[in-house]
Amino acid sequence: MKLQSKAVFLRLTAVFLALFLGCMLVFAGCGGGDTPGGDNGSDNGNEGQTDGDSDGDDPDEGGTDLPQEEPDYYVRADKDVYYKGENIYVVAGGGDASWVGVFHEDADPAVAAPAVQYSVNQNSMRSGMRYVITENDGLDVGDYKIVLFADAGTESVEAQAEVSVVEQAAAVNKTVFRQGEDIVVTAVGSGNSWVGLYREGETPGSGTTSICWYYIDRDKCLSGQSYILQRTAEYNRSGYSSDTPFPAGNYKVVLFANENQSSVAEEIPIQIVSGSAGTAAPPASATYELDEPGNGKAGGTLTLTFDEADFNASEVVAYWANDKGILSDYEPFAPQKVTGRVMKFAPLDNVMIPAEATCLRFYGKNVNGLGEEYYELMLPEGSAHTAGKLLFEMNVVSDLHISTSTSHNGKPDVYNPNFLNACEDIVAVSPNSEAMVIVGDIANSGLSAEWAMAEEIMYSVDGIPAVYYTIGNHDLYEPSTPYAEKIQDFLRYSGQEKVYYEASIGGMHHLVLGSQAQHTNNASPSGGSGLVATMYDDQLDWLEERLAAISAESPGEPIFVYCHQSMYDTIAGSLKDQDWNGIRSEDEENLRAILAKYPQVFLFNGHSHWIMESYRNAYFASNQLPNIFNTSSVGYLWSTTDKEVSVDGSQGYFVRVYENEVLVLGRDFAQHKWIPSACYVVSY
Repeated sequence: MKLQSKAVFLRLTAVFLALFLGCMLVFAGCGGGDTPGGDNGSDNGNEGQTDGDSDGDDPDEGGTDLPQEEPDYYVRADKDVYYKGENIYVVAGGGDASWVGVFHEDADPAVAAPAVQYSVNQNSMRSGMRYVITENDGLDVGDYKIVLFADAGTESVEAQAEVSVVEQAAAVNKTVFRQGEDIVVTAVGSGNSWVGLYREGETPGSGTTSICWYYIDRDKCLSGQSYILQRTAEYNRSGYSSDTPFPAGNYKVVLFANENQSSVAEEIPIQIVSGSAGTAAPPASATYELDEPGNGKAGGTLTLTFDEADFNASEVVAYWANDKGILSDYEPFAPQKVTGRVMKFAPLDNVMIPAEATCLRFYGKNVNGLGEEYYELMLPEGSAHTAGKLLFEMNVVSDLHISTSTSHNGKPDVYNPNFLNACEDIVAVSPNSEAMVIVGDIANSGLSAEWAMAEEIMYSVDGIPAVYYTIGNHDLYEPSTPYAEKIQDFLRYSGQEKVYYEASIGGMHHLVLGSQAQHTNNASPSGGSGLVATMYDDQLDWLEERLAAISAESPGEPIFVYCHQSMYDTIAGSLKDQDWNGIRSEDEENLRAILAKYPQVFLFNGHSHWIMESYRNAYFASNQLPNIFNTSSVGYLWSTTDKEVSVDGSQGYFVRVYENEVLVLGRDFAQHKWIPSACYVVSY
């Protein structure tokens, strides 16, 4: 099947929705090219960095509020192209009477009935909250416009976004590549759709296998995300590998509707020519459109344009910066694939703009590494976040994997040192933290000695806050030991009588959930046994009762919930075919139904170890579920940028609760820096 329209192809080529920022009033960057501010950008832009605060000062102090007298009107979808049946996440801002309608591209909103509609500020929805359009809403293949109306009528159109629903679609970042240069593929599809690379003139299915291939929505790859073909693909032919540049010549990227090689849906000719990719050039220009100016959040739309004559970057790396250079307390944003000479980013909502930031600095990256030149985009005055009155602060970490072994997989133990380092960082950065909540997998092998060692490590650090435990699947290892006996370590060290319990931290309610069985009849999504959490009726009834009582007592006030395993298709690691969701299916159905009523919930999950830079690290409250956060891991990390691989590092959250908002701040404990795409401002 061919692409549904030329518009779909252009969107896939020029538009890619990424993780790392949010966006601002449309304007052109005032820095430019290779020497913004008279600086030649050498040393990867690290020259002239701010000194940073050695004691890890709060990243949320300072800035200027810009009061908004009128509602901020905007509407966006999380992507531009979807396969049929895929969830579409819409976020819109508006006034009390504002509503959103989804119409066919050629329909007149003034007279046509919308295919889907919802109120922006009614029926448990509020401005800036996500609305999920599901398969049950019946959007068929075609092009649509999502229209925001200011009031109950159909004449007051304030904003509009376009999306396409397709069976499958594909695009590449360009059509002519130097040898060894990254080939970036963006593909949309479901089920058994896949992408293969062939030489020109070869006919798939005629006894000729692809040079390399990957499934679009399978094996950890996600529909609509962009991947570097050489890194992601599996190789079929001798002489071709991820480490060997493809020979010069004519090729084609082929999209298949299903596993049958006769199901060709699209062919994209490309050419590989001799020569080096060269030094990666930065964008030549940028514009930035902010959804809600002055609220310190970076939600919106950023557009980058690369010079046609110097378009050799396959990824772009961004940094928060100011007139002194890159903010040294912050890591770079994760590299994002360059999907075309003009590319648009619609980032994860609620990302915080640091108080010290006055600009964004962009570098190009390719097979030869990060380029030295950069493009600098100034932020509007008053963009930075300003915090109000701090009520309390705490820390949320997960997956310590404390071990009595001195090595793992032939490598020296890093789990225990990583936890010690995290504890030291927590005390240094947040000496007034009221709690450290550990979201499961305290003990690597489920041994009593590992629990004892965890406490020995944390209490060797002066000033460690009160500790609250959540049970994880590793804490229930040793299948020969009955659950009732195995759970005793958790009960003893947590001081609780059950795996589910309530705590008061900072005067607010915190509900801890946990598995009530060591093994289940359900196979684990990862293929093992004993990984799936079981929640019996007593626990789910208790959760529903407590949420109802708390919300009645304190309407709208945050309620913090912790569970080691995540629900399917919520956060990184739990998305389709990523296999790290892990709640027994019948229990998850009930849990979803309970949580759907309480958008003020902040749910923290561990288990997957996926880095906080991952796609959909957080799921923000929608008409279906509350706020959910991937808590990553203190012990060790996994990344799936192109392939699922182990990476060095240790991550967790600093959580700061203010009047009207919660800051959930992702922290790299190993580098003692903030993770910019995982620093969130969530209003309540």
